[in-house]
Amino acid sequence: EPINISNKPIASIAVNSDKTCLNKEMIFQNMTEPGSFVINQNCDKTTKSNWEIIPENGWRLSSGQLGLDAPTINPNTWGSENLGLTFIEPGIYTIYLFAVNTCGSDVDSVIVNVYPNPIPSFSLDKNEGCGPLIVNISNTSNFEESLFPIDYNWQINSLNNSDFSSWEFINNTSDTSTNPSFVFKNSGYY
Repeated sequence: EPINISNKPIASIAVNSDKTCLNKEMIFQNMTEPGSFVINQNCDKTTKSNWEIIPENGWRLSSGQLGLDAPTINPNTWGSENLGLTFIEPGIYTIYLFAVNTCGSDVDSVIVNVYPNPIPSFSLDKNEGCGPLIVNISNTSNFEESLFPIDYNWQINSLNNSDFSSWEFINNTSDTSTNPSFVFKNSGYY
């Protein structure tokens, strides 16, 4: 008489980060290790899975399907292998992946922190004077660089047709610096 050994699946989610900003799609991959159920000396590796997101609002499904809470043998009731979510409200979300076969079930979860989009703002240490005028920027944007790398792109436009050469970055700063400094060489309105 043969001995049949079966095992339950091991649920696993893969995602590239545990934080994001509003309105950016995140892809969650079902990396579940399928279990197996031995019947009549054949291994059945059918593993049903479904997704759940808590809280139930503040996000929208951008690709894939969650699946039914209790998926049947019909694959149309299962959650998709890849799930795309776009978060539309800041907060903390828990994404669950449930995997089940005849031998048992398992669950994996990922917590995602969703942050508001940055709102750029800054102040100048001076906004008028005689040239050459040195101006230092204090970046007062509402976003912490420790959460995500921030790309800055400082631009200065002349409003009275002065050319680009009438100002430049100084103090080892550039258009990508957090708090740049400029020197304005010629008179003008910028």
